Amino acid sequence: MQIQNHLGKISWTLADKFLYVIYGFVFLIQITLISISDLALFNFLIAINTWIFIISDSFALQAIIQFGYDTNNQKRVNLYSLLLHFAIIIIFTFLIYILRYPITNILDEPRFLEVTSYLPFLSLFMLPRTYCLKLMLRKHNMDKIFLSNLAFFGLMSFRIIMFKINNQAILLDDAVNIYFEGTIFSSIVAFLLTIKELKFSFKGDISLKDIVNFSFPYTITTGIYTATKNLDVLILKLFFSLESIGLYSAAKSIFRFFEEGINGVNSLIYPASVRAIKNNDKKLLQSMISKAISFTFIGFVGVAIILILGLSEYIIGTLMKSNFVNSLDYFNIMLLACLFLPFNIFYFVLTAAGKHLKLMKIVGFSFIMAIISFVLIGISRISILMPLGYVTFYFAFAVQSLYYVNKNNIVKIKFNDLFRAVDDSIKFIQKKI
Repeated sequence: MQIQNHLGKISWTLADKFLYVIYGFVFLIQITLISISDLALFNFLIAINTWIFIISDSFALQAIIQFGYDTNNQKRVNLYSLLLHFAIIIIFTFLIYILRYPITNILDEPRFLEVTSYLPFLSLFMLPRTYCLKLMLRKHNMDKIFLSNLAFFGLMSFRIIMFKINNQAILLDDAVNIYFEGTIFSSIVAFLLTIKELKFSFKGDISLKDIVNFSFPYTITTGIYTATKNLDVLILKLFFSLESIGLYSAAKSIFRFFEEGINGVNSLIYPASVRAIKNNDKKLLQSMISKAISFTFIGFVGVAIILILGLSEYIIGTLMKSNFVNSLDYFNIMLLACLFLPFNIFYFVLTAAGKHLKLMKIVGFSFIMAIISFVLIGISRISILMPLGYVTFYFAFAVQSLYYVNKNNIVKIKFNDLFRAVDDSIKFIQKKI
């Protein structure tokens, strides 16, 4: 894969992920204005909403990528995906809402009822945004994705900065309303940018059964995979106080920079992997995946080292109020995951290759290891160790997936391949000079 031939898409992807970085810093400003307990509750809401939409994305919207390249079925796939997306969001949101009292009792947190009261509205506002973004991704319209996310993060950033300028505290209601406003505005922008792509029809030869047969195992795998990253706060709340969860959430908010980086890589890798595998182009797949892993590995490890050497202490000490400074210890432990996060790319390679059952087993074992870690940490009551459950998950997934793709000759990744980005970068610069 010649990276220079895709600089346009890569540039827009980098610009899009830079929005996450900017908003991440703005969110740190929000943390200076919000209490630890309100931050924990706000993160409960975002985590649950995100997990629901991930489930729907994998079951309903992933078909847009997997089957939508066939122009004969495109409109039919669009329709089926929209109907499934709507149904899943409504069903999951409704279930959580009617179970709000038992969940509140289990978590021993009365204010969890506030979270569930916001959830139906957030789900409704998020529906158009998520559907339209998937249509953009199918055509690699990274510029449109950038504009949609600019609307999302831009409005929220503006509202947070205004609170800061006016030196106003942000309560849970305020934080939720800011998120509502950004979601609504982004949904409108995404709709307008994809209005020409919103074509629906029952014409085509793909059946709903075809979509479900692909989506069902993929959804189970994705649901388990993302539960560790999104529902960990609920598991940990069984053992720790709301204040400890708030500190852990603050550390996760900063670490999200790395996760959004890998998400940006995967948004390019998955559609390209689908095409390469369908065309049986193993050489292209090998080159693409090895370079992607190498660049992300070197980038993540390099940034992690700089942060551990003092930058993270400066960022947290400067941008966050004193009662959040203890989140630095959580964050530094969480940085260990940077060693294994780049291998997350194999998740989408195995999906594109149709290895759903094996991927499910890999993810399932990783999830079990993470849950065991969370429970042991909870029993120990040593709150600073909470991030180790997170690290355990990524470690288990990296080891298993790397072993499997090498053993089955899907992609061959050797130790030296982790550093090929250095040689490739030098050659690229020499060529330009």
